[in-house]
Amino acid sequence: MTFQNILVPVDFSKPSRAALALAGKMARESGGRLTCLHVSEASEDYPEEEDSAELSARLRESLLGRLNWAVETIVGEGVEVECLLILGAAEREILRQAGAGGHDLIVLGSKGRTDWERSMIGSVAERVLGDSPVPVLVTH
Repeated sequence: MTFQNILVPVDFSKPSRAALALAGKMARESGGRLTCLHVSEASEDYPEEEDSAELSARLRESLLGRLNWAVETIVGEGVEVECLLILGAAEREILRQAGAGGHDLIVLGSKGRTDWERSMIGSVAERVLGDSPVPVLVTH
């Protein structure tokens, strides 16, 4: 089975970089395209006074630069890639983009949390896997 429109959520962690590498290889081999999505939650990227519905220009530029660098470094040439930055809750925005973007696969890195951590805070990968309208490939 080949996938033509792959969504890759990227949080810049080692597992998400592995997912980006795998998705890039899959897209290159199938002639497909990638959408790299970084979801920024207000509490993790903003001081309190900067919380807003839109990313600040400074932060947006910084995150887009990091995302583009990751794509260029990990995916390389020969794959059509779109980079998106969205403010919101990761699992909700990943699922929304999967449907709205017409994606046929999500490739997602998992940090491999312990059972205790998962029970206390949940896992984005688990929630996406359980609610996704398209197949999900989870990698470590």
